[in-house]
Amino acid sequence: QHLLVMTTSSRPSMDARAINTDYRSLAQTILANGILDYYMREKHLERYLKLATEYSLVFGEGYIRMEWDTSEGEEYSVDPETQKIQFTGDVAYSVLNPLDVIKDVFRTNSTQDDWIIVRTFKNRFELVAKYPELKEEILKAKTKDELDMTFNYKFKTDGQLRSDLIAVYEFFHRKSDALPTGRQVVFVTKDAVLYDGPLPYEAIPIYRITPGEFIGTPHGYTVAFDLLGLQETVDGLYSIVVTNQSTFGVQNLLLP
Repeated sequence: QHLLVMTTSSRPSMDARAINTDYRSLAQTILANGILDYYMREKHLERYLKLATEYSLVFGEGYIRMEWDTSEGEEYSVDPETQKIQFTGDVAYSVLNPLDVIKDVFRTNSTQDDWIIVRTFKNRFELVAKYPELKEEILKAKTKDELDMTFNYKFKTDGQLRSDLIAVYEFFHRKSDALPTGRQVVFVTKDAVLYDGPLPYEAIPIYRITPGEFIGTPHGYTVAFDLLGLQETVDGLYSIVVTNQSTFGVQNLLLP
């Protein structure tokens, strides 16, 4: 927490810079700075940056995922076929930890991944409303609590409680000689593909933060890893003390 506060106590100072020196380019930097400040304050981007930093200090890596969400923004028209309201769209972002990111573990660094897969959890009924043709496949997908119990993250609820969240996976491949337009695939299961087409962004919109690099691997390194051995020793000593107190702490009286 001390490291986190030291790192994030000062707000990131972003300053847009023009590549060209003409008046129009320079004037656009004023607008860009205003947009950056708006997203930091009104859209709470700063909160996401802090959370990603905390993830990196604990797990070695934190990720921020950005996308253009067509369901955000202001209303501007109605689809004549579906009668659904259309929105102008806006930037949306979320924070991911390494458990939600799949990447090539055989690379020697993380300077530029050719591909990456990320997992986010979304309400299955919202997905059904957006993709009614895939209703059956979406409703059959495992919910978040079922996935958590697979790895013993939570206790079973005997069917009394069920999450409405299901995992949505997104595959991104950068634009390259092999894939000039890149590729993005959004899917819930192998039979429920929500989108499959060219990458609609200039680069993969997944941004990684790490306190340090685990040299020779694509993984991050954090000082928290150095504390694991010490913490294991402290836990062992506390366990001994508690065991002794639990066993011999109560006085036994012998009456003739």
